[in-house]
Amino acid sequence: MAGLTAGAVLVRRFLSEEKTNRNERLLLLVIFVHSLLLCSIAFWPGGQWTHVTFAIAFILCGVCTGCYFPIAAGQLAGSGFETGLAGSMLETADHIGAAAGGAVTSLAMVPVLGTKMALLVSVMFILANLPAATLKIARPQKLWFLDTKALRFRSLGYVLFGIGASVVLCSNLLAYAGVRLRPSLPLYSAQALAGELRIEQQSAVLGESAHKVDYFRALDANDLLTGYIFSSEDLAPEVRGFGGKINLAIYVDDRDGSLIGFHMMRSNETPAYLELLSEWCDSLIGRKLFQSGPFADIQAVTGATVSSEAIVSALETSGQRFAAEVLSRPTDPLAEQPAHRAKYLPDTQAIYLIAAFALALIVTYLGGFWSRLVVLCLSLGIGGIWLNAQYSSEQIVTILSGYTPAIAVTGAFLLVVVVPLLVIIFGNLYCGYICPFGAAQELIGYILPERFKPPISNESMRKARFVKYVILLIVVIVFFASRDRTTLVADPLISVFGGRFTTGDFRSAFLFVVAAALLGSLFWPRFWCRYLCPAGAFLSILNHVAILKRYLPAKKFGRCQFGLTGRDNADCIQCDKCRFEKFDRAAAAKRREFAGAFAACVLIAALFISVVSADRFLKVVPAGQEAATVSASGGQPRDVDAQRVRTMMRENKLSDKEAEFYKKVE
Repeated sequence: MAGLTAGAVLVRRFLSEEKTNRNERLLLLVIFVHSLLLCSIAFWPGGQWTHVTFAIAFILCGVCTGCYFPIAAGQLAGSGFETGLAGSMLETADHIGAAAGGAVTSLAMVPVLGTKMALLVSVMFILANLPAATLKIARPQKLWFLDTKALRFRSLGYVLFGIGASVVLCSNLLAYAGVRLRPSLPLYSAQALAGELRIEQQSAVLGESAHKVDYFRALDANDLLTGYIFSSEDLAPEVRGFGGKINLAIYVDDRDGSLIGFHMMRSNETPAYLELLSEWCDSLIGRKLFQSGPFADIQAVTGATVSSEAIVSALETSGQRFAAEVLSRPTDPLAEQPAHRAKYLPDTQAIYLIAAFALALIVTYLGGFWSRLVVLCLSLGIGGIWLNAQYSSEQIVTILSGYTPAIAVTGAFLLVVVVPLLVIIFGNLYCGYICPFGAAQELIGYILPERFKPPISNESMRKARFVKYVILLIVVIVFFASRDRTTLVADPLISVFGGRFTTGDFRSAFLFVVAAALLGSLFWPRFWCRYLCPAGAFLSILNHVAILKRYLPAKKFGRCQFGLTGRDNADCIQCDKCRFEKFDRAAAAKRREFAGAFAACVLIAALFISVVSADRFLKVVPAGQEAATVSASGGQPRDVDAQRVRTMMRENKLSDKEAEFYKKVE
């Protein structure tokens, strides 16, 4: 409390009722000082902490916290709040924030992340206020995030954003804790590979890194060594697939390192694409991992290139390091680098994305209607049908999970990381020009003449656009509550151009969503993009920033056929139709409006997507399978989720071998 009081008194002396800009600069200074102080505490050597240093750090943190109160009170007073009301609001916020912060820090952040990481996470939250503070100094009269009159749903959007962010944060903390607590090579995974052989756990310490590695020796009935079982997470932690890091349990022969078998214990790869690799994985068996270039003649699988490259790299790197650093065996020199090691060379998808973005910028500045039409055809033909360069909810959950692909000029990395960054810098050019499914919808929309399309009022479109943010929230909550990528099955963008459609119970749902999106686009332009697309909603949130958007050609929002305005343009996809095409809204307003039919189509499609996501969630989360409970005296046969069983086998959580002994459950 002494620190809080001292900080409040100190800052109060520098506040000015006339020069509000000084107050904003003071807030910026306090944020920097507070962040620097917490970083210093985080990196302070543990052996140098004494009672005195701890007391000083404790008081200084209190001083920094106290500095915010006079600044916040001044902001509230400047907004017209009475002194008593402003004080009660600050007091309430202080108590609620302190209670919530104490609970989250003591129960989740410190036990899971440790003190150092918990402090750095706190610094991240403090620095999150920098954009608002900086922009208020630079453009005090043009703050989009302070203008709540333009959007009726702005307040609800803040609540939904907070819910989604909380779910993502808690899920990531629990997943991080699970990785730390769970061994990289569990006993059951090793035994599943060894089969009937007896296994014996051993440990070794790698040379330069001094990292401890646990592995297993497989012994036959005569206790003779037959092979080794080890984890790629211990020996090749740098290898990343499409969805981030992968972990393989690898079983090799003890003589020459011939690959006997392997299982993918943990990954974030697309389940539908992993199914493409089943036969391809069989072709890797028998390769000698202790030798250089065991997979030099192996080609990546079309449609799952990044995943197959990651598996090959993990097997080869792990085998080489295990032989050299654990067994101390001489290995062949790696002078001849196999083709799959050229990870820093751009792939075809990356070259296309770079060229497509450059072409989109050129057409934005110099093009017109026909040149944009050509870009859309290229996006559909090359980017969609040929290369499947489609941004979807899968890329969203990948970047929110922190499991990004390896940093390289590849299509996987560009889709996950670079596309959102480009939206933050230039605005949402991806949706307007590069998205293959968006291009397909817009091209279909040109089939039906404008006079036959039922007009929709700006108010109806404004309400309908909010639906896609609700769908995004549902997708995020369902995935991060289960950490299972099959819950994303309701998003058609994941596999619509992948050459492998959703199978099983969800094939009909997939086809229905695709058909509804394309049919809706015939009557209402970009029906899926505007009102249902979770990926578009995520990019629209980033589109709020658009640092260099002012340098792009000015939009004519009065001619926007989607009802956007200069103050309400977060959903602008830079389609430039307001510049290249003449849309007569006055003439459209004279025709009969089918707002009821339009709202029904949007809500039915959104409800269907939500139900499919929830249904998949209940199937992958054991707590939702109450109907599968069977009593001791017998019961009804339960439905078997074949896709889930295959996924568990692939992750080595379920054996694919027949049981030798059967015991009746009492």
